Amino acid sequence: MDVLHPLSRIKWDKRGSLPAALPESIQVILVKDCLCIGTEYTVYLSSSDLKSWKTMVTRAHDFALACYDSKILTIGGLDSACAREITGRSWVVDVAAQTYESSSLPPLMVERHSACAVNVESAQCMVVAGGANDKEVLDSVEVLLNGRWGFVQSLPSPEFGLRVAVHNGVLYFTRNSLAHVFSCDVARLLRARETSESELWNVFSSSQSHKSPVSFGNHFCMVGSNEGSPAAEIQVMSDLEPDRKWVVLARAPDSVMNRASVVLPNGGMLMLGRESGDIYRGVLNS
Repeated sequence: MDVLHPLSRIKWDKRGSLPAALPESIQVILVKDCLCIGTEYTVYLSSSDLKSWKTMVTRAHDFALACYDSKILTIGGLDSACAREITGRSWVVDVAAQTYESSSLPPLMVERHSACAVNVESAQCMVVAGGANDKEVLDSVEVLLNGRWGFVQSLPSPEFGLRVAVHNGVLYFTRNSLAHVFSCDVARLLRARETSESELWNVFSSSQSHKSPVSFGNHFCMVGSNEGSPAAEIQVMSDLEPDRKWVVLARAPDSVMNRASVVLPNGGMLMLGRESGDIYRGVLNS
């Protein structure tokens, strides 16, 4: 008798809608159980019921969005106060107080826009990867540790607009149209921050588009779309060597196509629809 994979028993329900007609490229993080969306010059923060939103206009454009030390940060981007010059500075966004102030963090070592940032709480560090400047797309990776930025080995290829997930002490980076996923062990990344250790990155393929990496149900998953599929799919990588391939375990409801996905502290998942603008919550049925 076959045993169903736990992720094949996801139950979905509609929880709310996006706050506006947003651009295709958005960044999504959780801040104290609330959903935070960053796009262009705006940060949106939801209430816990996902039915009402607060809005904050930012100074930077094409920033990386992160939560660090319980604060919402925009990192880098194009500074509208300086004729849209590329910046490495970061700002603290307080949506409730409607304030947007320079943070105490040092600027990035390389000024960049359209980068990806992630706070790794278990390691008390923050990682910023990829992006672009006025000359080129970047492959450099910076790690903030003990209040200081430092370089580690670059990404396998220059990339901008990446998305990231942390699962079992491993970072996973990908983006919508990238045919690969880059992974790196956080412990090795931190050692490399001090020792210049190399060969940090693993690379494996992913055929999905509009995909989000997530750590869900004790598994690293990809949520995205495949050609011919009527809805977003949740995939996991099989562990069977040498046939490592993605296996579809669940699909989103109502033909929803993934714009972005994020995992909730209680183990659920939020999926933001691309065309409908609806937000669905997925939970695992016991």
